[in-house]
Amino acid sequence: MNKINDRGNMKWTAMMLPEHVEMLNELNKQQEYKDKPIVDDQQVELIAFKLMEATDENKKAWIKYFKNHDFHEVVGYVEPIFSFDNYFNCVDDEEVVRIHYDWLVDVEIV
Repeated sequence: MNKINDRGNMKWTAMMLPEHVEMLNELNKQQEYKDKPIVDDQQVELIAFKLMEATDENKKAWIKYFKNHDFHEVVGYVEPIFSFDNYFNCVDDEEVVRIHYDWLVDVEIV
């Protein structure tokens, strides 16, 4: 029985500069990036309506948004929205999440 004792990538990492290892790690991270879905005007209007309803009636909302190349979800109360500021706050049980309007993907009233 002839068995090859190969260490895989481990044998090559010693020959690489730390900068190269860092660049490879960054490249691997970038390959895992997700694309932001396109939200059309009708969806934007529906999302705005649901946010206003959650704010006016003090209801919890489930908010899905896209930030830093990944999807995030939060459930909480939407604080009053000011149009001059492109952000709004969603108060969760543990924290306050500041969300930009352009990040929004979906909103549902809970």
